[in-house]
Amino acid sequence: MLDPKALAAETRAKLDPLGGPARREWSKTAIPTSMEVIGVKVPDLRPISKDLAASLKGADPALALDTARHLVADGALDTRQIAYELLWFRRREVSPILGPKEILDLGRNIDNWVAVDTFAG
Repeated sequence: MLDPKALAAETRAKLDPLGGPARREWSKTAIPTSMEVIGVKVPDLRPISKDLAASLKGADPALALDTARHLVADGALDTRQIAYELLWFRRREVSPILGPKEILDLGRNIDNWVAVDTFAG
């Protein structure tokens, strides 16, 4: 059985080597945030979120939601973006179980335009 906490940790492990100091430095002015920035560019991040969503195809929607919660709890902007993309890719299955509490929890501590734009989807 898939474990949402382990899926989030595996996702973070895939992101860490893709981050870079130049992207982190750029983000200080382009995306001011209190979140950690790994510094992964979107073209490198997107395949990871698509693969994660594909790995959850046919799984209980609560698993995707719990995985997204763990990704948000990681505290990095990059993992948060993957969390929101995961929910977007699995939206047909997850939407029926998303209530106000879940939406507020997933949106907690948003403080930058990237998180706002990704969460809005």
